[in-house]
Amino acid sequence: MHAEVSTSRLAIAGWLVLGLLLAVSAGAGPVIVRTTPSSPGLTVLVNGVPVGRTGGDGGLLVDEVTPGPARVELELQDGRRLGQDVSVGSSALATQVGFSVPAAPVAPAELARLLVSGNVGGAAVEVDGRVVGHAGGADGSLLVEVAPGAHRVRVSAQGYEAQERAVTVRSGPVNRLALELRRASGGASTTRSGGGGLLTWVLVGILGIAVVAVAVVLVHLVRQPGHAQRVTTRRIDRYVVREVLGRGGMATVYRATDSLDKSSAPVALKVLDEAHMRDADLVHKFLREGQVLQEMLRRDPRAPLVEVLHFGRAGGDSGVPFIAMELLEGEDLLRLLRRRRRLPLREAAHLVAGVARALQPAHAMGVYHRDLTPDNVILTERAKGGFKLRLIDFGVARHEYTSHGTLDGSIAGKPPYMSPEQCQGQAVDGRSDIYSLGVMLYTLLVGEPPFASKNPLEVMRMHKEAQVRFPAEIPNPAVLVLERALAKDREKRQQDITTLFNELRTLERLAG
Repeated sequence: MHAEVSTSRLAIAGWLVLGLLLAVSAGAGPVIVRTTPSSPGLTVLVNGVPVGRTGGDGGLLVDEVTPGPARVELELQDGRRLGQDVSVGSSALATQVGFSVPAAPVAPAELARLLVSGNVGGAAVEVDGRVVGHAGGADGSLLVEVAPGAHRVRVSAQGYEAQERAVTVRSGPVNRLALELRRASGGASTTRSGGGGLLTWVLVGILGIAVVAVAVVLVHLVRQPGHAQRVTTRRIDRYVVREVLGRGGMATVYRATDSLDKSSAPVALKVLDEAHMRDADLVHKFLREGQVLQEMLRRDPRAPLVEVLHFGRAGGDSGVPFIAMELLEGEDLLRLLRRRRRLPLREAAHLVAGVARALQPAHAMGVYHRDLTPDNVILTERAKGGFKLRLIDFGVARHEYTSHGTLDGSIAGKPPYMSPEQCQGQAVDGRSDIYSLGVMLYTLLVGEPPFASKNPLEVMRMHKEAQVRFPAEIPNPAVLVLERALAKDREKRQQDITTLFNELRTLERLAG
């Protein structure tokens, strides 16, 4: 009997949410866009204005379109647009618009990156007989982009013997080539007499003593307790490390500057800890995180995700794995919640909708976050895609580490925000992220998650078995959305992230 009542309540909730969507659009005609074959993650525009992205089923419901002639367009992943002119009615009957999505054209070969490291600033760098630039004055390095494959690289400078080497450049992480130049023989640098040579050796000895003294002082300073978070001058690939921003189970994040682009802003440099460098599979998964994040933003540049600038291994195939990312200055959502205790519906729905917006390109690629918590949402000053936030710590690799046996435990996520299937160690999909977003919205509205206990195993049990209670401070329209998002059975939740995103924006408008 209880199951029948629960099922009936969920069904009523679904119809009420649909009713809300139609009520908000009273006086405007809904439009349903469908794609063949089903193509999720494509931008839909009405009269030149983006209105959303196709969901997991390749469709999108546009609930507010002014009746009359309209131009509906579908933007493909390669930037091309398909368009149709339609006439939108004013009734609740939706106008159907279908697009046949062509196969993407074969992309040209991507350029690969080669970092030529030398010891002479201003040296000319040639690739296959053509000068492509000059080494930096500070570090003697130059980053060039070339087609993948075999090349001949030559470095030359006045007063030095030119060096040339064949190199095979591959796509992906930065390739490195070190070419040190030697002074040309017969120059003025040869000693003229034995006395001059003796003086030179004396000066070298004095300089050596001075260097040792400075090194001792630096070591002493670094070992002082007050300097624990400071980092002595250290270079990782093209980046100069400045200070520690945070440490995790496998990696350390530093504030760093780009030595090859002095005008660029500081970056957050994520570096895999040395203890994990011998694990080739772990290193591969760490670097894949950078690759996947870059691909998400390539597909959807307006998604409020952290930008990955570079990733690779410093010093070649055996070097330290790193990911250089946009450095975010701001407050995370957890600290905001601690200050304000709870948020009004309009603000809470807007913030969670921003997180759902960030997840759209990820889910379209089959990548799921699995750790959606307020401390992984950074509030920024700069808007991106209409939201002043960034979703961080996708952990593409981190969640694979758990099954690899390199972290304690075998289940990824934080118990208060985990889905029932996560708590049971089952395979997850996009609906697990939807459950976590439901917990996040509940937490922002109430001030605490729906299930709390000092025992994490008890929290996980409640996710699997206990019913969610909705206190009076949650408005009824939000309850309807949350009942679906927090369903124990993932088949009864919103089935794709775009559906939840649209419902959250509707709640935001209703609360306005």
